Amino acid sequence: MSFFLFIIAIIVLIVLSYGDYLFKTINNKPIFVFGAIGLIISLFTHNFLATVLGMALMTIFGWVLWQKEAVGGADAKILIALVPYLPFLGIPNMLATLLLFIIIFGLIGLIYAMIWKKGLRLEVDEIPFVPAIMLSYAILYFYRF
Repeated sequence: MSFFLFIIAIIVLIVLSYGDYLFKTINNKPIFVFGAIGLIISLFTHNFLATVLGMALMTIFGWVLWQKEAVGGADAKILIALVPYLPFLGIPNMLATLLLFIIIFGLIGLIYAMIWKKGLRLEVDEIPFVPAIMLSYAILYFYRF
């Protein structure tokens, strides 16, 4: 089931990345549907309470990034919606997985932003961060398994 969730998440992130790259904006509806489906699936695959707690913690992290204008609002919502698709079981494992994901995303996001800013001379709000989120998720998934 875990690999199936990984494939679903990667497909959704590819579609969102394409829209982010082309239009520099992402509609909220697919993000909310993606998160809601993940939350429902978490009822059957692993600890629902850990998923809800993880989404709450990622909401705080995403809000801080958004307030600091490090990412856009849609990027922060994608980070939250991605939590049910992260490979963890139980609250202690979820906390370690979230911390690892945040570290990976921080490193990938920093390198990614530097490449975009230097190469294309874009402002931070013009950089499509969904590909960096997708790459961070893929690295975490394969690292954890």
